[in-house]
Amino acid sequence: MNELQQKLLTMLNWFHNVCEKENLQYYALGGTALGAIRHNGFIPWDDDIDVGMPRDDYNKLREICSKYNAGQYYIEFPGINDDFVYPFCKVYDKQTTLVENVKG
Repeated sequence: MNELQQKLLTMLNWFHNVCEKENLQYYALGGTALGAIRHNGFIPWDDDIDVGMPRDDYNKLREICSKYNAGQYYIEFPGINDDFVYPFCKVYDKQTTLVENVKG
């Protein structure tokens, strides 16, 4: 596991703990699910974590996320900031710099 993947796993553990505290369900998707099954961890070149949630749990997370956003990580949702171009939420680490190349 490389340094980035270790950081992602730490972030996933934080997200897991939030979901446990709030009784929210989530599941692995995409490369995260494939890596868990095929590679017993990460796909070697994978650089993100993909999870999904039932809609009701996603909506609840959106409502309560502000109480978790004061620490090292925060959850950002569509429609909050004009520069957020994704149709899904993302978890960020405040101690790292993320440079994304997206067209808005």
